[in-house]
Amino acid sequence: MNRFNKYFSFLILCIIPVLTNAQQVMKSMTDTAAFINSLAQFSRSTQTIQGEFVQEKKLKMLNDKVVSKGSLYFKKENKLRWEYTEPFSYIISLNNGKVMLKDEGKVSSYDANANKLFLELNDILITCINGNIFKSKKFSFRFFETEKNNIAEMTPVNSAMKKFIDKIILYFDKTDFTVTKVDMLEPSQNSTVILFKNKKLNGDIAEKYFILN
Repeated sequence: MNRFNKYFSFLILCIIPVLTNAQQVMKSMTDTAAFINSLAQFSRSTQTIQGEFVQEKKLKMLNDKVVSKGSLYFKKENKLRWEYTEPFSYIISLNNGKVMLKDEGKVSSYDANANKLFLELNDILITCINGNIFKSKKFSFRFFETEKNNIAEMTPVNSAMKKFIDKIILYFDKTDFTVTKVDMLEPSQNSTVILFKNKKLNGDIAEKYFILN
């Protein structure tokens, strides 16, 4: 996975999580408006998020999957650290419009506003956090639910984004509106599944987590 796709993967992680992977019967959502309103309320009350993740990248050409693990830290308004710890060390930090990458000890820095695609992905992050993602005109949406989860299927309408993402499917826990699972499907038929655990909301997160050196 190249650096840009890694960056895209972590931006879609808007609201952190509880682990779940049980198979459940899925049906059309009965009250979409209530779900969207409740998610917006959750987002307004959430100042910081931290937790752990397990990511599975399924590669069609190799008929195999690559499993990675790590941690994530978020702090309003616009600070996010996405850190892979297994099987390799790789850190991405978004800090007020600056994107920093740390790969094999080498730190690179970018201005998100100077790159159109970075800017779009940054916008996705912000709208997720403030609860307005479903007002975005960059995606079409379908909503489903199971006994335990509300599910939002997002299909990009932006031509640039369509080149590397076919659909994004977010699974929200019905009890607290955190994301439990993210599915990202690519036009190449590769896919990425991310599961979350050990969430902690509104705890103290030091500024040093968002500065790479």
